[in-house]
Amino acid sequence: MKLPAERFDQYGQIQIPAEWLAKPEDEYFYKGSTSYLTKGNPELLQLRTLMYRKSDNKLLGESTVYMRRGGGIPGPWHMPAFICPQKTDVDMKEQIFIKE
Repeated sequence: MKLPAERFDQYGQIQIPAEWLAKPEDEYFYKGSTSYLTKGNPELLQLRTLMYRKSDNKLLGESTVYMRRGGGIPGPWHMPAFICPQKTDVDMKEQIFIKE
């Protein structure tokens, strides 16, 4: 979808709100969901993002990311986390929206 250049920020990104944060004037929104495929330590999650056009509720794109958290050596540091693929959220917006 072609959008005017002023819809993009200084980094060339467009900001799309979550459905529950979308204002009446927002044209697009996304829905996200998290499914735990394995709970515990380590845990495996599936993160889905669905992008919609508000005017007709048309699905514009969907991305799925898998995340593994935990399973490292115990200690006072944060649990290790790995995400695959790395940038699907940004990539999906770049595939849907382009500057005019």
